[in-house]
Amino acid sequence: MDGALLTTQDAAALLRVNPETLKVWRARGGGPRFAKLGRRVLYRQQDLEDFVARTSGTARGAADRSRGLARPRFA
Repeated sequence: MDGALLTTQDAAALLRVNPETLKVWRARGGGPRFAKLGRRVLYRQQDLEDFVARTSGTARGAADRSRGLARPRFA
C-alpha cells in the first residue's frame, strides 16, 4: 500500500495530530511531503511513514522545526 493516497483527515488520523497541524506544517514547511491535485491536498502513506522515521527520537527538535523554530545553539 505504498502508493496509497490519503486525505488530510486520513493522514492526520494516521499521525495522530489535528488536521490543522498538517495545514500549519504545509504553510511553514517541515512536515511530511504532500501533493496538491487541484484544491485537494493528498499524502502518500510512504511519505508519512518516512516522516515518522525521520522525526522519531527527536521529538523536541522535530516539533520545533515543524513550528518553524530554530534549534538553540550552544557556544
